[in-house]
Amino acid sequence: MLDSAEHYYLISIKKYPQGTVARGNMAVVEEKRGNPEKAAAYYKDAMQIDNKDPENYYGLMRVYLGQKKFADALENGNIAEKYYTERNDPNICDCYYMLCITHIMMNNKEKAQHYAWLAQNKGLQPDPAIIETLK
Repeated sequence: MLDSAEHYYLISIKKYPQGTVARGNMAVVEEKRGNPEKAAAYYKDAMQIDNKDPENYYGLMRVYLGQKKFADALENGNIAEKYYTERNDPNICDCYYMLCITHIMMNNKEKAQHYAWLAQNKGLQPDPAIIETLK
């Protein structure tokens, strides 16, 4: 299935080199394959085309979290939050949740609680185990 997705995303990138959606989708394919460096490269390529698309910063945050690069994850998460907010995008709740997790990993309980509250306020129900760590 990933091979088929990759095939069509690469066709899309070739036909529309200034598009960012296929690049972001290729990043997800590479994440699923366990290739974080390739995933990060696709997100960064997409950012070169549109540096205000929060989805690419959010995706890169996920990649960095998986690599335990928490400072890099936080930096990209903060940028994603900024652009999601500017767009009034409902996907911000997922960003808040990932920022909560990032702050947990960085031992910043106060910030983690803040982002857990924001995620809940936007309708996302965090994992009870995450909430328990914040008590």
